Amino acid sequence: MSVLRLSALVAAACLALASAQAATTATIDAGLLEGASEDGIAVYRGIPYAAPPVGPLRWQPPQAVTPWQGALEAKEFGPTCLQPARGDGAWTLGEDAMSEDCLYLNVWAPEGAQGLPVMVWIHGGAYRIGAGSLPFYDGARLAPDGVVVVTLNYRLGRFGFFAHPALTAESPDGRVGNYALMDVVAALDWVKRNIAAFGGDAARVTIFGESAGGGIVNNLMVMPSARGLFSAAISESGGSGLSRGVRLKERIDQRPSAEEIGIAFANAAGLPGSKASTEDLRALEAETVLGGRSLSDPVAAGPFVDGTVVPDDIGTLFREGKQARVPYLAGSNSFEASVITTLGGSPEAMLNGSPIGRTEIDAAYKEDAGGDAAREAQLFAGDQVFVSGARYLVSQMAGVGEPAYLYHMTYVPEARRAVLPGVPHGTDVVFVWRAVAKGGGPAAAPYTEADEAMSRLMSGYWIAFAKTHDPNFAGAPNWPAYAGAHPETMILGPAAAPATDYLKARLDLHEAASPIPKGAN
Repeated sequence: MSVLRLSALVAAACLALASAQAATTATIDAGLLEGASEDGIAVYRGIPYAAPPVGPLRWQPPQAVTPWQGALEAKEFGPTCLQPARGDGAWTLGEDAMSEDCLYLNVWAPEGAQGLPVMVWIHGGAYRIGAGSLPFYDGARLAPDGVVVVTLNYRLGRFGFFAHPALTAESPDGRVGNYALMDVVAALDWVKRNIAAFGGDAARVTIFGESAGGGIVNNLMVMPSARGLFSAAISESGGSGLSRGVRLKERIDQRPSAEEIGIAFANAAGLPGSKASTEDLRALEAETVLGGRSLSDPVAAGPFVDGTVVPDDIGTLFREGKQARVPYLAGSNSFEASVITTLGGSPEAMLNGSPIGRTEIDAAYKEDAGGDAAREAQLFAGDQVFVSGARYLVSQMAGVGEPAYLYHMTYVPEARRAVLPGVPHGTDVVFVWRAVAKGGGPAAAPYTEADEAMSRLMSGYWIAFAKTHDPNFAGAPNWPAYAGAHPETMILGPAAAPATDYLKARLDLHEAASPIPKGAN
């Protein structure tokens, strides 16, 4: 090869590298952003959407960002919110990257985009762990299909969900306790104000989330402050709908109120319980607020009914027709009980402690469990916490005439079928996000061509729903809307297909036993 030819190749390679790393800019209401151009996708990481919730802003509703001068470099992810450290593969989050200053979001958009639908992801993690920057959630895998992708952080654990009489007394408008939910609303408001700068359509925003993120999606559906900030919603294993939530001040179902939980924490932290002041509480070391370093430690944290941010139980508000009137897609997995064990619970204890009679449980579950008592308990617990609530909320959406779609995932990655009884909680995430790659990827490997095909199908359904509010797209098995006397559930299994009255006998048991009022809207 001639020196001239070699020089030309080197120059071309350098030009390609420079192009892949070229800067891209966007102007938002707080100032100029400088992101990165990566293979035709404009990427902006670590954009602040609210002021740092630190010092006097700890346990306050999110406040506006202070505008900046010049260009803010948005090429690296912002800090993740404080949480128990974990070391299991893709969930690993270095403690050096954690901070109370964590209200950042990230955007991926096709370069030159205009008026594209927007998909805003709300991560899961039991309301205690996770971040929008996890390797699973790489928007560059979805954006090429013609969507703008946004991921975000929200305050976790006691930083995100905490009540105390002093904080309640301090609040002039009743917005107390559910700070993480307020964070997500602030992020959605940021999207409404700014997403056009990245080529997104603020009138076509689909929120989607899994586990705690799916629960937040369901809360957003009933939150007055979130109304008008999204046009469609997807809840994956959201775990709400047929249960009653903790209340701000009163005990319910023999559970302490959120304020009582906060008073107990103040006592444990060496403060004078109910007499602790807001200054006392905000002066606590972050490590004290964080609490247990294990997910099984009893740190009570999660959304609760406060009467203002969350007016009432999700299922009750859906039944009363007070939810957002938007297209809605929800579902669950076939081995949801995996997370119950991870969090220190016992499927067997849940079955044995149920008010449903054992004869009725066995009649509905024994055949599906193959006569295995442990599997029967797993199925029962998963249905109670996740599967039944998804069906109930979808049915209520259908009842008010909104497009509603229900799924149940039964597809287990080929390499794990010999060791798993079903699809573990959270497995849907890597399929929706196309984090499944033959031979590797940011999640458990190895994957196969069949696994990749299922990932393309699921992500295709989700993207189509964001674009048209209907999950169907060319070449995919038809997914009927959930409607009529004998509605259909889409079974996302090795042979994806709808099933009529799927798991009806099992789920009817849980709905009948639920304390949420029954009946259509």
